Amino acid sequence: MEKAKHKGSPIQIQHALNQGEFKVPGTNYRCDGYDRTNNTIYEYYAENLFKTLTDPRKEIYDFHIVAKDILQLEYYDDPLFLPNDIKTNIFLASFTTMWARLRLYEILDVLDRDVLYYDTDSVIFRCDGSSTLEKLPIGNFLGELTNEVDSQDHIVLFCSGGPKNYAYRTNLGKEECKVRGFTLNWKNANLINMKSVRSMILGTGLKEIIVTNPCKISRHAKKRKLYNRVEHKKYKLVYTKRRILENLDTLPFGY
Repeated sequence: MEKAKHKGSPIQIQHALNQGEFKVPGTNYRCDGYDRTNNTIYEYYAENLFKTLTDPRKEIYDFHIVAKDILQLEYYDDPLFLPNDIKTNIFLASFTTMWARLRLYEILDVLDRDVLYYDTDSVIFRCDGSSTLEKLPIGNFLGELTNEVDSQDHIVLFCSGGPKNYAYRTNLGKEECKVRGFTLNWKNANLINMKSVRSMILGTGLKEIIVTNPCKISRHAKKRKLYNRVEHKKYKLVYTKRRILENLDTLPFGY
């Protein structure tokens, strides 16, 4: 939970190209956390059904009776028996993710206490001039940083309510708000924006904001149908990664 407002020190957003959390091509496996892919098969014959149920390479977790003679099985592939895929290279994906983390730590070490916020592939920090930028690898190649703000502009006000939850205002008056899990269309942006996020952090506004989508398109997996429903989402501050100080600064647990 960070808040910064500087008149003389512009804030920069630097984004690392092709770094961060990488998905293994062709699968739902991610190197940043284990994520198993879901598989679905349909069985018509009893012998094939029992062969699938007794296969040690498959972990059956659900089934549905589609018709009198059709059974739908949903299963995970056992991690020890992953199917071969010419589009998959888990070793390359693991190496890329590992290298991205090391690159991020190098940049954080250079910026030190000027860092206001960082994610898997981006850093927001205070900048007092060209001296700070000269220490960073700025460019368009792999491992280098690109500026998400126009070169003629800079951030003057920044606030963050947690991971992937921040808003900022630039010197030219442009405002940007990004919140994971919320589609900030025109209606939602009137509720969740720079002003509401900042007031929530400072404790002068609402503790939570309810966003309503009257026509959420949902899927009924068992019946294979699409339908509309009313969806309500609550937005509030969630910050459990670090220890929050009285001045809204944060420190790692144990410091």
